[in-house]
Amino acid sequence: MKKLTINTRKAQINERRRKSKNDVENVSIINYYHLIELQFFQAYEDYLEESLLNTKTCFLNNVYLFAARELLEKVTDNFTRDSPRLNGSKIH
Repeated sequence: MKKLTINTRKAQINERRRKSKNDVENVSIINYYHLIELQFFQAYEDYLEESLLNTKTCFLNNVYLFAARELLEKVTDNFTRDSPRLNGSKIH
C-alpha cells in the first residue's frame, strides 16, 4: 500500500484505555513498508495520534501527510508534545 486515506469522524473504541495502567500490554507496531502518502480527511484525532506515535506505527519511507492544521495542533498540543515528534522525522 502506497497511499492511505482515513475518512471517519467516529472515535475508535479502545479497550486498552479502559484497562488499569498497571496492566502490561503486548501491542505490535504496524510497519508501513511502502507508504508514501497519508491523508486524514474529516478524521477523528485518535487516528492521527496513533499514526504519529512511534510506539504504534513505523514509517520506513518519508511520508507526505495531509491533515487539517487544527487537527495537527490539537494532537500535538500546538506542536509542543514530544511523543508525536518521534515519527515526525519521516513525515513531511
